[in-house]
Amino acid sequence: MFEKIRKIYDPQYFKQIVALSEQQKELKESWDRQIKDTVADGGKFLAVVGPCSADDVESVTLYCKKLKVIADRVRQKIRVVVRVYTEKPHSNGEGYNGLVFDGKDGINSGLEKCRILMRNCISEGLPVANELLYPEHYFYFDDLVSYWFVGARSCEDTSIRAVASGTDCAVGVKNPTDGNLKKLAQSLYAISHPKQFLHDGCEVRTSGNAYCHAVLRGYENSGGFVNNINDETVNELYRRCQEQGLKRPFILADLSHANSGKVANIQFDNAMLAVTDSRIGGVMCESYLYGGVSEKGCGYSRTDDCIGIEDTERLIEALYEKL
Repeated sequence: MFEKIRKIYDPQYFKQIVALSEQQKELKESWDRQIKDTVADGGKFLAVVGPCSADDVESVTLYCKKLKVIADRVRQKIRVVVRVYTEKPHSNGEGYNGLVFDGKDGINSGLEKCRILMRNCISEGLPVANELLYPEHYFYFDDLVSYWFVGARSCEDTSIRAVASGTDCAVGVKNPTDGNLKKLAQSLYAISHPKQFLHDGCEVRTSGNAYCHAVLRGYENSGGFVNNINDETVNELYRRCQEQGLKRPFILADLSHANSGKVANIQFDNAMLAVTDSRIGGVMCESYLYGGVSEKGCGYSRTDDCIGIEDTERLIEALYEKL
């Protein structure tokens, strides 16, 4: 049974009321190209850094302001992208669902808050990364996001793969929660090739995304969490991609999630594992204004454990010294 609650305004409405300036549009498009060039040809090391869940406009904007200071110091070697995840999946379906669903007037006000937050981050001078969790939501943020990610629970989802295949930005695809690298390679194949499907009352066709790539985030088995930032995993991923007729993928290492056993400080050790492997071109790190996790929010993560901004600075500077 479905109950209709309210009408949601179309994407163009939100793009008009929370719009980018012409200068911001040009800057965002430049970031899109730079990230795609890095995924295609290497170059600067990528660091996608930010809260597990972007839960508050003021707190995340302040975090972004502080992160930009760090990013400027390491810009010769590292391209920093701020992680602004506005929708959150949960294995059992329970927990904080993200800023999109946190508006006082429902999803309409949630979408507006998310756009304001992303525009703030662009104004502070950093490109925005977000997770492609609900396919319908992509079109509300496509003019703001420079880097999309497909999560571990979504990498086999047909509708998410289809939308990802039509994005104009780089797309990072995480290995599934069981760590199956054949499934990851199949997802990369699916997203990199054209798709045809129903959208907004129309039959649409995508071009395929040549900038989709792998994200190693660890996995969980009956024995617990397993780290997969290692030679064995990279070699098997290369083999699985070859089986699909794909070239060797660009690889990002997720320092958190199963790779850290969801203990934030282990991200430091994982960062050193990643940066010393020349086949890994970047990292994803979960951090916020303050370390730890707390239901009260206000600069503390409301979902997974994060490191604070001071520790984030140390981690990024350690990466810089190793590059």
